[in-house]
Amino acid sequence: MIVGQYFDGRVSRRYQGSLSYEAGTVEISIDGDVDLPPPTVMGDLRISSRLDSVPRSLRFPDGQLFLTTENGTVDAWLAEAGFPPSITLAHRLESFAPFVAASLVGIVLCIAAFINWGVPGIADELAELVPPEVEAELGHDVLIQLEQNGMLSPSELEQEEQVRLRSMLRDHLFDDAPQVTIHFYSFQFGPNALALPGGNIVMTDELVALAETDDELLSVFLHEVGHVKHRHLVRQTLRASVITVMIMWLSGDFSAASELAVTLPATLITMSYGRSFETDADQYAIEHLDRLGIGTESFAVIMQRLRDSQDVPSGWVPHYLSTHPDTDERIRMMQAD
Repeated sequence: MIVGQYFDGRVSRRYQGSLSYEAGTVEISIDGDVDLPPPTVMGDLRISSRLDSVPRSLRFPDGQLFLTTENGTVDAWLAEAGFPPSITLAHRLESFAPFVAASLVGIVLCIAAFINWGVPGIADELAELVPPEVEAELGHDVLIQLEQNGMLSPSELEQEEQVRLRSMLRDHLFDDAPQVTIHFYSFQFGPNALALPGGNIVMTDELVALAETDDELLSVFLHEVGHVKHRHLVRQTLRASVITVMIMWLSGDFSAASELAVTLPATLITMSYGRSFETDADQYAIEHLDRLGIGTESFAVIMQRLRDSQDVPSGWVPHYLSTHPDTDERIRMMQAD
């Protein structure tokens, strides 16, 4: 006798019961008033193939179903009734430890490859489909929410100084540069600059105070313009979204979707760019500075000063000081240019 779950084929309710075998015939026993099939010969049942410890289904001619994990006993009944073993190739492979280990390694490698190459490819293709109007609206919404949650507060720079700096920064852009809107704010995490979707660039009061020359400030600004040029934040956001959706799909938990929408502004700012994005933005700034005849020494100097002045909460790293690539490595590259 084996135990398992019985379904009558009419409603989804399940019953705990048992199945007995005698002389090639099986019979279900259930406590309570339940319609049961009559004793049935093994040959009239549709029995699923064995797959390790996965519950086995025994379906009766009238649609009733019995599920059990006692696969060894079911195999013994089949053999006694004169039916060939139902051990499949999948069961043999799943019972072979080296194959299981190799499969796990293969799955991990496939997931890593998908995250490393598949996700960026999918996200970058999706980024091409995002209309500029949508990107601009996203940048506007993010800016408003950053103000509302206190990360950004009104600039304390004199209006005349803001006008001068805004004019200075714009005057150093070439015609092939993307359209940008320059904002000045005080930032609770200290010296920083932020490139938001839609060409919105935030220059913080703390960064202005840290820069000793306009060229140093211009260098950081051009780095942010490089992020705008390559649409890094949109692409990075889509990459994170693809991974989030994949995790929700695999786990079956879609409750995180609403939380993602609420926390998106902070996520956009605190996520660090990868090595390739930072290198792209650095290269854009370096090429632009060379075209202006300024050189990259000012960029190296301001990055050194930013690194030395870091006093930020654990887990927060200004994205142009990201360790991908290492800050010292980036400074050496600029000094050698």
